[in-house]
Amino acid sequence: FENKGVSFEPEPVDLDRLIGQILGSMKLLFEKHKAQVSFEKKGSHFVVHGGTLHLTNVIYNLLDNALKYSPDEPRIEVQLNDRENQI
Repeated sequence: FENKGVSFEPEPVDLDRLIGQILGSMKLLFEKHKAQVSFEKKGSHFVVHGGTLHLTNVIYNLLDNALKYSPDEPRIEVQLNDRENQI
């Protein structure tokens, strides 16, 4: 980050909200690929300390790769689990 001039300012990020927004923004792409997408949550506290932009990029890339490298009509399952001190 230092060499590229990109600053990183950690902040509280609600992964439940973030994943919901990303899934919503990719809805047309999922429809185009005839993908079935599910989003399951276990627990209730999904806040992490990180960078919203960076986490958005990671989650988007994972979902985009799932579409690219899956056979026709992919099935994508997103799970968010709150386990004591881990998400």
